[in-house]
Amino acid sequence: MWACAFDLREDSEHKGLRDGDKVLYHYTDEASFFPITSLKGARIWANPDVNNKDSFFGLGVYATEKAPHQWRSKDEVRLNNFYPTRENFLTFSGQELPEAEDADFEALLKGTVGNYVKQHYPGKTDYCIPLIVDQQVSKNAMKEVTDGPLMRNRKKRLAGYNSKGEKQPTWRDVWVVSIYNQTRET
Repeated sequence: MWACAFDLREDSEHKGLRDGDKVLYHYTDEASFFPITSLKGARIWANPDVNNKDSFFGLGVYATEKAPHQWRSKDEVRLNNFYPTRENFLTFSGQELPEAEDADFEALLKGTVGNYVKQHYPGKTDYCIPLIVDQQVSKNAMKEVTDGPLMRNRKKRLAGYNSKGEKQPTWRDVWVVSIYNQTRET
């Protein structure tokens, strides 16, 4: 984990500590970690047109509330962060993805879904960057709606669902951090 935290409150012209400020954790791979944390123009915001194939909750930086020491393994982080869509899982395994209500974390971690995320996202949880955010730039994807400039097609994503309209397991901890001012609609 990087010892310094990115203070993303300034990107929303936020000054000083306020209610709703929090620390979130962005997990990434080595290839992304070093350019982000470089002291030569460190940059967390990626071009929204680049590598957005896994942006199922809106455009922005994805993070969790859980710090590295709160997970038992990188595989747990990977399952949380890269839970597949029905289409991707069916293409990979030839099986239907379990319904969100039946999605037992431990069983998924040790089964075909866990194997899917291990094979498709190796190294994606090897590094961690803490982010200091406020409510204006962060949204809990499991509890809040995403719409407007955060959604590529401007279509509203409902709380607890991905952009494909698929209900997500309630154990997921996914936050979308964006430079856009986010509404608090639920």
